[in-house]
Amino acid sequence: MYAGGSGDRNSCGCEIWVNTTINYGTEQNPMYLKESDIAIVHQDPSRILMRVTGKHVNAIVASLHAP
Repeated sequence: MYAGGSGDRNSCGCEIWVNTTINYGTEQNPMYLKESDIAIVHQDPSRILMRVTGKHVNAIVASLHAP
């Protein structure tokens, strides 16, 4: 899964990539992020804020681009 925003004139910008095939649990109790666990809170050319709420994950992920 991918979230991205391009900067002015399609340059610069920022991205967040999420791999939904990597187990973040254990071998006995595998856990994977699903697309429904991800919500884009804010997105513009220089900022992306993503909320991740999985079974044992509750986080805000930020990708920021300074001028």
